[in-house]
Amino acid sequence: MWNDWNASGRDPNKLRPLIHSLQPLVKHRSRIFVNKIRDIPPPVIEAEFQDQLVGALETYNPKKSQLKTWVTNRLIKANRFINTYQNPARIGEKRIYDITKMQTAEERLQNQLGREPSDMEISDFSKMPLNEVRTLRQEVRKSYPSGHFGPVDPMTFTPSRTKEVMKLLPYDLSPEENAVFDLVYTGRGGKGMGTGDIAKKLKMSAPKVSRLKKSIANKWKEYDG
Repeated sequence: MWNDWNASGRDPNKLRPLIHSLQPLVKHRSRIFVNKIRDIPPPVIEAEFQDQLVGALETYNPKKSQLKTWVTNRLIKANRFINTYQNPARIGEKRIYDITKMQTAEERLQNQLGREPSDMEISDFSKMPLNEVRTLRQEVRKSYPSGHFGPVDPMTFTPSRTKEVMKLLPYDLSPEENAVFDLVYTGRGGKGMGTGDIAKKLKMSAPKVSRLKKSIANKWKEYDG
């Protein structure tokens, strides 16, 4: 299956069954930690192991080792993630509050102004330091771009899972959805754009852009299921 996927130019459609075939191995390794590490939600741990699996498949060299051995060794890297973040609840409680406060201000200002507010406007509205607003907005966009398609729960930030989904999701989107997706996700379209700006750039109505964003969010959720 790996050879078939590799020979196909690494077609995402051929990657999925390969990932599925290796789930018993991944679950065997991840269940050592799932439901045993109090401060990391099980879905976050599982997502990290899935990301390491994808990384293993992308870097595997059949001339050097067996696939199962390579994947098993790569999964050990998930231990480092767990050791690093196994106490985020106590460390990050204020940060979660600040992100929520910043996003509430951003949403209210966007409704008032009819456009995406600037960092300065959010800072004035929320009474938060400008540098902190800039840092938090960059962090949210980088760590969980799907937040631009709907409400974000800061507790669900899973950077590794995001990276995996970002590789596969565009293949499930229509041309119009991909056009919107590229402008929302800052890694592709530069600065993330609001609904109004996207509508102008793509010559669409704002309601249509909103429908496309909702459709993208629903397809994203399918990967989280």
